[in-house]
Amino acid sequence: MSNIRCSDLFKYKVKKNIDGSLEYPKVFLMSRSLKKRGIIAPIESLIITPKFKDSAECSFAVYKENNGITLPLFERIKDNCIIMIEGYGLFQIKISLHETDAVYKEVTGTTMQANELSQCYCKLQINTEDDIARKDYNKDYPTLFYRKDGHKEASLLHRILTYAPTYTIGHVDSSLWHINREFSCDNSTVYDFFQTVAEEVGCIFVFSRYKREINVFDLEDHCTNPECHGSRRVINGVCQKCKSSKYIEKGYGLDASTYLDTHNLLEEITDTIDADSIKNCFKLVAGDDTTT
Repeated sequence: MSNIRCSDLFKYKVKKNIDGSLEYPKVFLMSRSLKKRGIIAPIESLIITPKFKDSAECSFAVYKENNGITLPLFERIKDNCIIMIEGYGLFQIKISLHETDAVYKEVTGTTMQANELSQCYCKLQINTEDDIARKDYNKDYPTLFYRKDGHKEASLLHRILTYAPTYTIGHVDSSLWHINREFSCDNSTVYDFFQTVAEEVGCIFVFSRYKREINVFDLEDHCTNPECHGSRRVINGVCQKCKSSKYIEKGYGLDASTYLDTHNLLEEITDTIDADSIKNCFKLVAGDDTTT
């Protein structure tokens, strides 16, 4: 079976002009409720850096006047505002005002959802002794990775998002649903805790492009035989429950079996650490600690 699985969440479409140059995507100023306030145009020097699992980045410049006409939204483009770049998603921005021969703002942004969830803190005990000792604990419903049976109090994803109630759950690979693990966090951000869960479970959290929604994909091989309930006990391509390779689905992504170093495709490898972007021992490029 192919080891390629693809979601539209990882696809980006670009439009070309007649001369073959790339067309700038539309950029909108958004409200906190994600309603369009208006288009930001014209813009210059647009750079978008999509990333597979980390916060995407963008930057561009916008001038107060263009051909003698003042941009109506110019004064409303401020720190921590939300913009939407068509085809790429939502970004929370920071601005730098420049007043030289012309007045313009240099805008930089990172994924809105990563910024917001980095400001939401959670304290959780999942399947620990303290969790089981709760008066309202139901032994018939231990906390699983994800539940669709209405028992949100016994669903790991739902319990985490009680600390970020404006967020919803989109797609979750069914092979992850029945995973039962022990987790503990004390004053961790929701974003950081998602990364902890991802590393422990072997999955990846991906934000929907235009809304406050999380999606989760399995990175490990698993069995799709209904009788195996998404078992990940796969050895040499064979499910250890049904003893068959017929239903094996590869973990998310493509194993291209390509090794990159400075002797084949890469001219240079650079490793840098920005101390200002480190928070809670996880490297983030995010806004400040003020959320409006």
